[in-house]
Amino acid sequence: LKDEDSDVRRSAASALDRQSTSPESAIQSLIGALKDKVWDVRSSVESALRKQSTLPESAIQSLIGVLKDDDANVRRRAASALGGQSTLPESAIQSLIGALKDEDADVRNSAASALGKQSTLPESAIRSLIGALKEEDADARKSVTEALDSQ
Repeated sequence: LKDEDSDVRRSAASALDRQSTSPESAIQSLIGALKDKVWDVRSSVESALRKQSTLPESAIQSLIGVLKDDDANVRRRAASALGGQSTLPESAIQSLIGALKDEDADVRNSAASALGKQSTLPESAIRSLIGALKEEDADARKSVTEALDSQ
């Protein structure tokens, strides 16, 4: 995932995309590659992270940190990757709740979608989703509605 050739990086991420369980070192490499300059690489990385059956706590904490990245595309992909997990720790839930107020509508959309994929949500998340029903962006509002409907 650190090769100079973007096709090699994309292929490496695609290979990991076919694995539901990858070693922690590979997952951390994928998280680092969320910031790749090439869109195709970032897309493959996001998909590979979303398909992991279980992310280790260190990876979840890394993704929480990435939710604060300056680049909205990176933040959106981190929220999407967290959404691949059906059960997240409270710290991740709270970070996704915070992302519901992100300046970027796509980040808010991904955060709502990720919350909706959780098997259960705390009351604070439900209240935040209800508050997000006032969302101006139609796609994000739809994700908020779907998230609430899934609970």
